[in-house]
Amino acid sequence: MRWVITHRMMRVPRVLILYASITGNTQQIALMLAKFLDSYGVKTELVTPEIFTFGDLQPYQGLLIGTYTYGNDANIPDEMLDVYEWLQDQNLKGLPFGVFGSGDLYYGSNKFCKASLSFQNLLIKCGGESVYHPVKVDKYPDFDDDIQEIQKLACHLATEMKEWRHGVCRINKSFL
Repeated sequence: MRWVITHRMMRVPRVLILYASITGNTQQIALMLAKFLDSYGVKTELVTPEIFTFGDLQPYQGLLIGTYTYGNDANIPDEMLDVYEWLQDQNLKGLPFGVFGSGDLYYGSNKFCKASLSFQNLLIKCGGESVYHPVKVDKYPDFDDDIQEIQKLACHLATEMKEWRHGVCRINKSFL
């Protein structure tokens, strides 16, 4: 077995963290994810829907989508609807992704972070590869369990990025 490392594979991987936050809870999760990913050697770009430029995801080797769930109907927030609709038309085949969200258990477990689950299902339908289950936080991420889940999501995504970054590829000898 031979190993090949290509120049393209050696660049620092980039992850887009696209999130919406109304109370600052989801923003805090996004900031924590960025900090953890940075410590793992992954470059991040944090963007809210208001400043997101809808276009190509080619510059990114990973995607994190974060949203809050609000109200009795547990719908996707208005500011994330354009993102959701845009993603429906994207081919995300093989793109590693993760989803995170904040919610309030007061509204019931069947509605808790439901918007983030909608994004999870959509990204899978578009061909993305989920690296971890959706991270769901009750309000603010200040409990050890919350922080550990956030770190695990970052770690799983970074592991995918490092496999790509280090560029260790198996070469099938039958093709040589």
